[in-house]
Amino acid sequence: RSGKAGTPLTDHLIIDAHAHLDTTSGFPYLGSGPDGLVAAMNRMGIRRAYVSSTWAIYGQTRRGNDHIIEFNEVFDICQESDDCGAFYMGRNPSERGTILRYNFWRDTGGPRSHGSCAVYFDDGSGGQTVHGNVFLRAAGGNFGAVFVHGGHNNRVYNNIFVDCKAAMRHVRWDDATWTEWITGDLWKERLLKEVDISRSPYKERYPELTGFFEFHGAKRANYSARNVAVRCPMLLDGDWEQKDNYVTDTDPGFVDAASMNYQLRDDSEVFQKIHDFEHIPFD
Repeated sequence: RSGKAGTPLTDHLIIDAHAHLDTTSGFPYLGSGPDGLVAAMNRMGIRRAYVSSTWAIYGQTRRGNDHIIEFNEVFDICQESDDCGAFYMGRNPSERGTILRYNFWRDTGGPRSHGSCAVYFDDGSGGQTVHGNVFLRAAGGNFGAVFVHGGHNNRVYNNIFVDCKAAMRHVRWDDATWTEWITGDLWKERLLKEVDISRSPYKERYPELTGFFEFHGAKRANYSARNVAVRCPMLLDGDWEQKDNYVTDTDPGFVDAASMNYQLRDDSEVFQKIHDFEHIPFD
């Protein structure tokens, strides 16, 4: 439950749940209040969620900051819809600090999808981290398994992508589009009235928001590092700063890919190609 309107929801935990949802919204992750920093710090460990229609983890209204989404298996998502993701957030750059880690995302999107993905940062969303996930057949249509629409300062590192049409894609907003959003009423309402990113505690917690509304044509990039792409025709597209990614068309040393065990063996070539690649827990 989201509780009474305007009531902050913080320090909530969902763990070891098995959910089958035939719906458009899945689990809404709400955690916000009307004043100050929306620091919800909720943690979600659904374990297994399989959803036939649109989103598995989603929030339509204010969703808060610094959430942790971890140790989930999410599959068969977006089977009957389009322009969607198993995890979705967007249209509010004040929402930052969410970490998606140690999840298994697979089989996203239907056969007629124009665009579907596992992780969708939409309409200027930035400041999120995607770390230590495994993505299997998680990109549909023209999207990447991790898809960023317009946003920047998202960090995608130490993940494994398998049989995805594209691992990471970013649709860049040109300067005119970005200016239109920062001068529009929606972001002024959400970033300066619902919260105020120009004041404490936002300016200390998220220093990258300093001068957000004073755009002067600065580069807007996302960051990709130490990712492994296996049989993925496209690793990256859009504005990314990348380092130490590894692409291969063969099994790099999974424990048992035929049984969908994508734990890397200790002798996997990945640890030779990316010396500081971290083991991803996969049970």
